[in-house]
Amino acid sequence: MEMESRVCPRCKQDLPINRFGKNKRNKNGLQTYCKPCTSKNSSESNKRNKERYNAYQKKWRSENPEVHAAAAKYSKVKIKYGLSREEYDKLMEQAHCPICEADLQERKAHLDHCHTTGKVRGVLCGACNLGLGHFRDNPEFLKRAAAYLG
Repeated sequence: MEMESRVCPRCKQDLPINRFGKNKRNKNGLQTYCKPCTSKNSSESNKRNKERYNAYQKKWRSENPEVHAAAAKYSKVKIKYGLSREEYDKLMEQAHCPICEADLQERKAHLDHCHTTGKVRGVLCGACNLGLGHFRDNPEFLKRAAAYLG
């Protein structure tokens, strides 16, 4: 079974049709240029028309605050921790803080991560997460603090 392909007029490569975006206005239902060329062209256009692009973005964000906030949150989590939406949402389903057993529906849940490796350890309440941070993730400091409290 041979896969259907076409040539991108910009990069001149013969590519499978799944490398072209959809466009209902074209007879064949596909974008004229392949996805990488379309992306590159959009980037270049946005750079050339920076003021217009920024105004469009600002307007869209003000008209779609919930969508923007959710996308920004997930984007930050992906960049900072490497977690997908599904992985993040699954972690945040946790009901109680594993340290103080606080209800995470009443107290805001925080992702806890190792500051050395960046690896996510789990979800804690804000107070416990800050506590670990103030003890610089050092188990020895925590043991001394427990002995001090005594």
